[in-house]
Amino acid sequence: MHDWSETDFEWEGLNGAINLITKRLRWWRIGVHSKEKYGRADISVQFGWRCLHDIIWPGYCFRQWRKCPLGEMLWHFDIYVWPRLFVPLNWIVAPIHRAAYRRAYRAADKRWPHLHDEVWGNADHRNILDGRTDLW
Repeated sequence: MHDWSETDFEWEGLNGAINLITKRLRWWRIGVHSKEKYGRADISVQFGWRCLHDIIWPGYCFRQWRKCPLGEMLWHFDIYVWPRLFVPLNWIVAPIHRAAYRRAYRAADKRWPHLHDEVWGNADHRNILDGRTDLW
């Protein structure tokens, strides 16, 4: 655990690692929420897609269709129609997301190896990062 009063800790490196992981996961359309908490990376992810909203705006919890003229119809489809299509698709998408998750953490570890414990310490799915879970 670290405190903001510490001057010898590399806060920029930790924030850079968090940003690198977040950007890579969002590129793969993975819902991700990240922050720094007590000198550790706190990154929460959601594998797979539940609706069209998850693909277009990954990681957002609230409705983004407001500015669209068809917003109400798309929101209705997101709640009642799309989940029936996307849940079976997750048999393909979720393993790809798990592989992207592992690669994003390893890329951050390669760039900032001295921050390994701070970045991997609060990982949601440590079994995926350690290789104890098969991707497929």
